[in-house]
Amino acid sequence: MVAAHRAAWSQTVYFDGSVSSDFHNPANWEFDTPPGANPDDVTSIEDGLTAVYSTGTTTLGYLRVGTADKGRINDATAFGRLLMTGGTIEVINVNTLAIGRENLNHYSPPLGADYDVSSLVDGGDMLLWQRQFGSTTELAADGSNNGTVDAADLVVWKNGYGDIVYGGEIVMTGASTIKSNGILVGERTKGLLDIGPEAVVEVRIFDGATFGGTEDLRVGTWGPAYETFGGEPGLNGDGLVIVEGTLNAKDLYLSEHGAKGEIRLEGGTVNLNGELIMDFCAGCVSDPVLLAQQSAKVTIVGSGGAFNVGLDPDPAVIDPNPPPRSIRAAAPTARFSFIADAGGVTPITVVNNPDETSGTANIATAKLDVNLDAYTSSAPLTLIDAPPGGLLGTFGAVTFLGSRTATVTYDALNGDVLLTNFTSAGAAARAIAAAIPEPAAWLSAAAALVGLRSLRCRAADGHAT
Repeated sequence: MVAAHRAAWSQTVYFDGSVSSDFHNPANWEFDTPPGANPDDVTSIEDGLTAVYSTGTTTLGYLRVGTADKGRINDATAFGRLLMTGGTIEVINVNTLAIGRENLNHYSPPLGADYDVSSLVDGGDMLLWQRQFGSTTELAADGSNNGTVDAADLVVWKNGYGDIVYGGEIVMTGASTIKSNGILVGERTKGLLDIGPEAVVEVRIFDGATFGGTEDLRVGTWGPAYETFGGEPGLNGDGLVIVEGTLNAKDLYLSEHGAKGEIRLEGGTVNLNGELIMDFCAGCVSDPVLLAQQSAKVTIVGSGGAFNVGLDPDPAVIDPNPPPRSIRAAAPTARFSFIADAGGVTPITVVNNPDETSGTANIATAKLDVNLDAYTSSAPLTLIDAPPGGLLGTFGAVTFLGSRTATVTYDALNGDVLLTNFTSAGAAARAIAAAIPEPAAWLSAAAALVGLRSLRCRAADGHAT
């Protein structure tokens, strides 16, 4: 009786595209239910479909893209895409906008012909089929589910070649906007949030009447390094956020719970009122093999953007209890990658907020990759710009990818990581940088550092993080 009552007011409404790809047309949704008609409904886009949102404002309680539930595990594909060309979508409940949410362990045999579980049906699946041909025990390539890897599975592969079979994407082009009370990207499998040049994502708190303040963005949530304590296996969170437009949020978690998470700045603006968190692995196992599958990555492409950490949203009002505003990257699974253009690179800035406590940048043991091939100047480049005395630690490994190298200089007094003394090597050079702190800077900043060490510890076929 209770279940029947609940079904009457709350249900998962799937996009079926029966008429077109138009998100706004009720006929394209199960039960001909227009999205937002009931804020308790879960709006879901999967089944290999793309829904196009183009105009107006729609308020939802839940939005899941590429997030199959257990009742639909026999679907041919769980992949879903939301393409926004304009308009605004608001998601008002906490952390109910999820991109790439399903658990891969629910699918046996693998979806379609994705035998190597890469999300894309491609040549890698064909190679696995060849290796397992004739087997009745190793059945990853048994797409026909007949108990033997045979010719029938090759037919499945041919019919599915090029398909994306799991994960989710939200691709924003034009003047489109998302406002959401928390966002999860790559919650259990692959997820992509692509913010185009004119697009805006506001990760805000919804207080029951309006959006305000800021809320967290979590990229790569549940991964293989998470200790499930008898729960569901098959966790493979792998999230990517590409920013060409504007992203405003509070804390940005990369690689939460043993997953993979990456944010890639490509000329856009990232404003975090709180922290950039790359050292968090709650509930993770101690197995080094599983831990090695975790990664947290920030990629900066070119010099035309802005990446701000700890930006006070209202500097005219002094906050007596400001939130933590630091870069937390003191982990060997944290990685920073800078790809220079002719103008250099966009620095990651820990904002120095006047009259308030500002954050620090702890990069101890993190990794740094740099490509300077497009940068021909000899002018120093700033990679990380923290407040004076706010730089903690040094990179654990530095790699130059290309034909040009430099010296990595840690200016602890001013809180900066810089590249200086550029040199050209052979085209195949892969050099390890000379990481040289400035002695005078370390001595001058020693006292200040003592008080700062109480830190709080585009492609649809996949991406590397």
